[in-house]
Amino acid sequence: MTSPRLYLVTCMIPAGAIKTLYTNVKKLDDKLTVFKEPTDSLVNSWYQYQVHELAFTRPQMGVYYPEPHSNAVYIKDDFTTGKAGDIVVLKKNDCNNVHAIKTTDYLIGSAYSAKFTLAEAGGEVTGDEKGGVAGVKPLAIGKVNELSPGIYKICYATKASQGESQNDFKMLAKTIEILPTPATMPKISVPRSVILGQDIVVSWASNIDLQTRLSQTNSWLGLFKKGDCSADTENRHECYKAFQFITAHQNTGTVIFSQTDYKISGEYEIRYFVGDTRNGQGKVCRGQKGVPSETYVHCVLEAAATSETITVLGSDINDTEELKLRPGLEAVFGSGNRGRYHRTKLS
Repeated sequence: MTSPRLYLVTCMIPAGAIKTLYTNVKKLDDKLTVFKEPTDSLVNSWYQYQVHELAFTRPQMGVYYPEPHSNAVYIKDDFTTGKAGDIVVLKKNDCNNVHAIKTTDYLIGSAYSAKFTLAEAGGEVTGDEKGGVAGVKPLAIGKVNELSPGIYKICYATKASQGESQNDFKMLAKTIEILPTPATMPKISVPRSVILGQDIVVSWASNIDLQTRLSQTNSWLGLFKKGDCSADTENRHECYKAFQFITAHQNTGTVIFSQTDYKISGEYEIRYFVGDTRNGQGKVCRGQKGVPSETYVHCVLEAAATSETITVLGSDINDTEELKLRPGLEAVFGSGNRGRYHRTKLS
């Protein structure tokens, strides 16, 4: 197997020394490491706004060894090709002038990303792969999830080079593809109205039949007052009245919310959250859009679909509108002998 690295050392002969005498050759301590492009584990095709991680952790170069008489671990030799602190820019067409990119450039998010540095991978469970990776924070700094669809060159500079000149950046062989957001989405069917005390029966489908996509583990439906906490704030979609997980790996299904969930009359809606979002159960952490020179990361729930309005009619007969406006509702009875009927005219 070919080694993923090549070490070059510098040897010198002091002035005035005999050049043919090998003992006069001195090797300098510093060495140059030439490594393969760190893209063996890189996922290079993503939907717009949904880039989760760019991993520059392979090929691996060394081996982790346990430190004697200790539970700690130390690295014997350089372990990966990509390292924490390496600098990356994504740019359409070429890598020209990426060293001069500033956070205030107006083309960031359209023609190229901002510069972002890789963080150390792993650290969550034993055996995690180590190396340089761009997760939530680096991707937010680079405005990567604001990039328009297209093919982007990967412009890569090592931490040691500091990315200060054009020559510090190399254009890697692999590219990053940003695809338009897919048209597939879940579908929710709900009754237009129910009488206070009735169950709200919700039918869901994992997609709108444009392609096959089964429901994901930890997907759920939330019952909300219509319009509540839907604004793009840190508390978005957190004010649900009740929620239920849906059956995983299915095309369709049904859930039921009872009066104990909605409690009072009014207007409600159901929101669908998919389980396989970047941070799980409908939650996504990303940099805030439209902030040109600063980086703010916030984690919010993102609804994949929202139902039509469900009107829960009050128990008082006088609170019920004209019955002809409620398809399928033919009669309502209040206290005593009072009642209201909807008679369909026969043609």
